[in-house]
Amino acid sequence: MAGNHLPPGIVVTLVLMSWVVCPLVLRISQGCSVSEKVLMAAILLPTAGLASSGLARHLIPLIAAPLYFAKQTPELLPKGLPSWLYLSDVNAVRTFYENAPLSVNDWAKAWLTPLLAWGILVGSLWVGCWLLTEPLWQQWAQRERFAFPISLLLYRLLTDDPTISLKRQKLFWFGVIACAIVHGTNLINTAIPSFPSLPLRFSLTSHLIQSPWSALAPLELHVYPSAIGMGFLIAGDVALSFASFYWLAKLQRLISEWLGWQPIVSFGRGLPVFVAAQQIGALLVFALSVALKLWHLACEDLFIRRRLRAWLICFIVVVTWSWWVGIPMWLSVLIPVGYFALAIAVAWAVTNAGLLFVQTTFLPAEIGLLFGGTHGLSAPAATALALQQWALMFNFRDHPLPHLLHGRHLAHLSGLPADVLQRWQGVSLSVGSVGAAISFLATVRRYGALRLRPFDFVQLPQTVLRVAHIWHTQPLPPQWRQGVWVLIGAFIWRGILGIRSLCQWIPHPIGWLFAESYAAQMFWFSFMLGTSAKFMTLRYGGLNAYQRLCSLFAGMVVGDTLMLGVSIVTSWFTPIRYAVLPT
Repeated sequence: MAGNHLPPGIVVTLVLMSWVVCPLVLRISQGCSVSEKVLMAAILLPTAGLASSGLARHLIPLIAAPLYFAKQTPELLPKGLPSWLYLSDVNAVRTFYENAPLSVNDWAKAWLTPLLAWGILVGSLWVGCWLLTEPLWQQWAQRERFAFPISLLLYRLLTDDPTISLKRQKLFWFGVIACAIVHGTNLINTAIPSFPSLPLRFSLTSHLIQSPWSALAPLELHVYPSAIGMGFLIAGDVALSFASFYWLAKLQRLISEWLGWQPIVSFGRGLPVFVAAQQIGALLVFALSVALKLWHLACEDLFIRRRLRAWLICFIVVVTWSWWVGIPMWLSVLIPVGYFALAIAVAWAVTNAGLLFVQTTFLPAEIGLLFGGTHGLSAPAATALALQQWALMFNFRDHPLPHLLHGRHLAHLSGLPADVLQRWQGVSLSVGSVGAAISFLATVRRYGALRLRPFDFVQLPQTVLRVAHIWHTQPLPPQWRQGVWVLIGAFIWRGILGIRSLCQWIPHPIGWLFAESYAAQMFWFSFMLGTSAKFMTLRYGGLNAYQRLCSLFAGMVVGDTLMLGVSIVTSWFTPIRYAVLPT
């Protein structure tokens, strides 16, 4: 019950605990303090997506895939690939995919070696993010005064202070009820097609057939009440950024189609390489600015300096692991650079901008592959690189770093000691990762992967292995000309920040890092609606009207999330499948 950075499972749990369980306990004993509720939230948040996109969803299937699909296409499993990098037991692979009988002991022994090998990499990445939490929070919360809208929303759900508690606001309940009516109607329509529905998706793709307008496809308008509500609550320049830069990328596609260009497709998501190169340039400038700020912070604070030194050890472990599996050293160094840069960019977008659903458009390794090409990769190195990138660095929608920062800010709001919080966050990440792997494997062993979601267990693993085979058999040369686009992307980032010092209404360039991602496609229209509602409210109602309506739009965010929880629980016991938010 995750999928975004306001996990419905966690929200439902916290609401039940704060609004139902704690009042009942209060009648018997002392009840729960805000600090105890916050500690519970901080423990649960980092683990929310580990059994899904945060860890197990892509890692486990990709470990099992090479040997299974090599039966039909032997070249997908090259000789020389370390046997501890994938599931090498034939019986365990058949059990994974076809639900063949196998004892629990044999099943566990077969998985132990690859899980331990990948666990070294996962542990290094997770510990690195955990070590970055305090430096980033001090920089962003104490010095740059980030808003942390999701943390504030969670705190208002947990607190008993009548002045800020959401459960005491009538408009908040209007927003929750409105979402319940909309999604309840559509949920009934899913079960009973003759029942009327309220359309929330409008596709314009069918009208974009002729060139050059076909370059704008796919183009859809999605209405998500939670994204509308968050667009109303967060800073307008950041909300508008998500839509503005989505259209900037679309405009570039349109111009390239009109001029007759045939752009090369990027390594990762099928994005035109000139767009990915611009986003890489913007990311590098962003990462450099964050690194300089953390450097200055470390020079002033011994505790931060020790944290960053420990993070450097994790960085070296990731480099060593990548080199050990056969990836060239120069690329092994660039992989953690890209990974942590993307993780910090996602954390910035979630903690300051309040974006509920953020995905990247390129892989961390593309920073090196863009200029180094793939012609130097052996077959085992190409396969190891592809498995690593898509297993752990492909989908940041459930990444734990934003959750760790939210927990840290919740502790600040409630007065919970930071050292207590950080210890429990470390424990929750460790235990949660192990529990996620065990629960995921137990589910697959019970049903068989072929009976579960085809994209995760068949389509994506096959695609990853084929991409690795192409990297080796049809190597791509270095694309030095794309350096011009990297410089253009960096110039766009710095230029917009410079203009913003003169005109604050200019959209923040953070949206450029995620333009044309799946998340941007889903949410750009809803964020634009929320920002427009905020502008109209401030223009014609003033600040007082805006402050009153904040509770209504917060109710839309919480109501959408609660209804997602309802739809998930419904899918457990009935064949009804209804997507409240993007899957």
